[in-house]
Amino acid sequence: MEATVHVKFFCGPATWYITEFDGKDTFFGWCDLGHGPGMAELGYVSKSELESLRMRASVASIGVERDLHFTPQTLEDCINKNA
Repeated sequence: MEATVHVKFFCGPATWYITEFDGKDTFFGWCDLGHGPGMAELGYVSKSELESLRMRASVASIGVERDLHFTPQTLEDCINKNA
């Protein structure tokens, strides 16, 4: 829980707090797909998978975005702020 989250990605209700990146295609971090309390988990997600995800928003389709205003903080702080 003391790992530093360096990057936050989001798409609709889904959020990914990234603590590690292999420099190629694999991220590691807290993945919350917006399915409610207790459903989020630590795990791996590929960069290419995030880039391919699309969510329908009324008449448009949106992709995963990087939070450009995110400030690095501990994983515990990120989870607690969104609990």
